[in-house]
Amino acid sequence: MKILIVDDNQNRVAVITSYLTNNQIATENIEHVNCTDAARNNLRKNYYDILILDVVLPKRVDGSSTSATNGLDLLKTISNSHK
Repeated sequence: MKILIVDDNQNRVAVITSYLTNNQIATENIEHVNCTDAARNNLRKNYYDILILDVVLPKRVDGSSTSATNGLDLLKTISNSHK
């Protein structure tokens, strides 16, 4: 089972990762990115069984401001790509 965590809060990522590994998910099956552009790139290249998404995210890792619009746009992209 492959899992992608999209979250810019390192503490929350650590808690989620700890929970997953304590419940029999191997760490090599857990990937983490911290912006929606990186999430899009990973989703194009890989298949994931589960996506854990913080909606309020920056678009790019370069320090751009966080916004719920970025996460919601990513969800729309995912939804439209499977139609």
